[in-house]
Amino acid sequence: MIEPEVPPTIEIHSGYSIQLAASSRNVEWRSDNPSVATVSSTGLVTAKGKGKAVIYTYASEEKQDIVCYLDVYPRRNILFYIGADDNLINSDTPGKINQIRSGWQPDKGELLIYADRQGEGAFLLRVNNIPDANGYYGLDTLAVYGAENSADAAMLTRSINKMISDYPADSYGMIFFSHASGWLPQGALNRPRSMVIDGGNEMEYTDFASAIPDGQFDFIIFEACLMADVMSMYELRNKTEYILASSAEIVSPGFHDIYKEKIMNLFDT
Repeated sequence: MIEPEVPPTIEIHSGYSIQLAASSRNVEWRSDNPSVATVSSTGLVTAKGKGKAVIYTYASEEKQDIVCYLDVYPRRNILFYIGADDNLINSDTPGKINQIRSGWQPDKGELLIYADRQGEGAFLLRVNNIPDANGYYGLDTLAVYGAENSADAAMLTRSINKMISDYPADSYGMIFFSHASGWLPQGALNRPRSMVIDGGNEMEYTDFASAIPDGQFDFIIFEACLMADVMSMYELRNKTEYILASSAEIVSPGFHDIYKEKIMNLFDT
């Protein structure tokens, strides 16, 4: 007995498209749930929003063939904010960016990188879908800011607003890489209750929180020291659903080796 062929289930993120093919040209393409996915007369499927849909061809009431089932996931964009105008952070930055580029896949959302490096100034970058000879996906330069203070909360706000306006998505996440001292009391460290060290400038934790719109992020990941204390988490209570942070110091190379293997997991959570 020959088992009937089961139509495949295709996973796709909203905002992306796939081209399907039919066994006959004399059919109409249809979707049973256009709010989740639409299909053109040529079989181009575009995911619209989270949910499930069935894509099928229609020749008559008696002749309807399911081509595939769709599981559409929310589109998520991520901002990687790097305050690297400091000797230690500056030296670690290129390797981390390369690790992310080598592990990233261009089918689930956008990845934007704000990096402020000693001697280079600040840039806003976007990982594109064109791999180079080393297997790293390329970088598009969206903005060149020159020398500026990445410890100024206005720079963080500008980066967030740029991502939201130019690369809208269903949800957003942020990775934060710099020095930090969490909510330690005055005198415990030379730089208490601060994050992002840019030369002699620091961003106060309250300013960091104020720079983020309420409910903006699904998660914030801190590759920064001493951020998993109650007061720091409370300050961000209205900004994000989840926080990944360390209560201890994070020594170099930090999350360097994790990015290549795990960066795409952040687009699926």
